[in-house]
Amino acid sequence: MSNFFTKLTSVMGAATLVAVSTGASLVAAASEFLPYAETLADNGVITAQSSEAGYRLGDNVTRAEIAKVVANLGGIDPVACSGTTYSDVGSGLGDLCGYVEALADAGVVSTSSATFRPNANVTRAEMVKMILGALGEVGSDVDAGYMDLAGLGDLASYVNRANEIGCVSDASYFRPNASSSRGEAFKVAVICAGLDVSVTPPSDGGTGTSSGGTTASTGGSLSVALDGTAMAQYVPKNASSVKVGSVKL
Repeated sequence: MSNFFTKLTSVMGAATLVAVSTGASLVAAASEFLPYAETLADNGVITAQSSEAGYRLGDNVTRAEIAKVVANLGGIDPVACSGTTYSDVGSGLGDLCGYVEALADAGVVSTSSATFRPNANVTRAEMVKMILGALGEVGSDVDAGYMDLAGLGDLASYVNRANEIGCVSDASYFRPNASSSRGEAFKVAVICAGLDVSVTPPSDGGTGTSSGGTTASTGGSLSVALDGTAMAQYVPKNASSVKVGSVKL
C-alpha cells in the first residue's frame, strides 16, 4: 500500500481514496477505475482489454465473477470442477466453477450453505470479505465507525479490517448491502493487495515542449501547460482536494 500512497501524482489534485465524506461510496465515473483495472490486468488478475469499455467498470459483478478475481489476486489456483461443493455451482459456470470451489477449499468462502448463489450480484460487504480472505486477512473487532454494519455477522469485521488497513476510508455509512460494481471491486482489490498503480506520462508526439519542469502541449486551439512543478507526495486515505500542481488551459 505504501507504493500507492507515495507514488500517486496528479496535476489536478488527489481525490478521496475510496470514500466520500458522507458515505463510503466510490466515485461513480468509470474512468476513475480504469487505472485499477489496468493494474490488475498487468498483474494477471484479470484479462487485459483493448479499451476502457471492455472492462465494463460500471457493471455489477456477480459472486462467481468476483471469486475468480480474488482467487487470482491471492494466488489461489482453480481446481477441477466437481459440482459437489454447492448445489448451484457446476460445469455450467465454465471455469468460474473451479475458482468458486478453490475458494471454498481454501476457506475463503463458507460451505455452511448448500448454495453459493453464483449469479447474484456481490454486495460491497461480501466483496470486501472475499478480497481480504483471499489475501490472508482476518476480520477485526476494532469498530471503524460505520453506522450501517449492525446484523452483518463476520462481514462487519472484514469491513472494519479493510478500514483498519486503509482499503476503505472513514465515513458514516458503508452501504454494505449495495451491489458492488466491477470498478469498485477492482479498486478495492488493488489497494488491499498493495499493488503499484503505474502512471505512464503521455509521449510528446512532437507537439509538446519542456523547459524547467514545465511541459506544454497544444492540440488544435487548446493549449495545456503545467504551472510549476507537480510533486509526488503522501496522500492520507481521507484526503480530499489535495493540490499537487496547477494546470493552465
